[in-house]
Amino acid sequence: MNYKFDIVYLDPPYNMKILNKVLIYLVDNQLLNNNALVICEVNDEYIEDNINYQIVNKRKYNDKFIYILKFLKI
Repeated sequence: MNYKFDIVYLDPPYNMKILNKVLIYLVDNQLLNNNALVICEVNDEYIEDNINYQIVNKRKYNDKFIYILKFLKI
């Protein structure tokens, strides 16, 4: 079955530093509908610039960050 998602919540293990790899995986495997939202919880991991995502919002809660990204199909 081919699944495509409109909303994805990512809360990867912080010490593995895999968030950017997962974001690329979602695109490479065509798992997102256009304009899908990807909500990422991280502690200090930097979200790399990626032409497939636009940062819609970023908030800090104590020592955590929540990024809301919008997938832009190119």
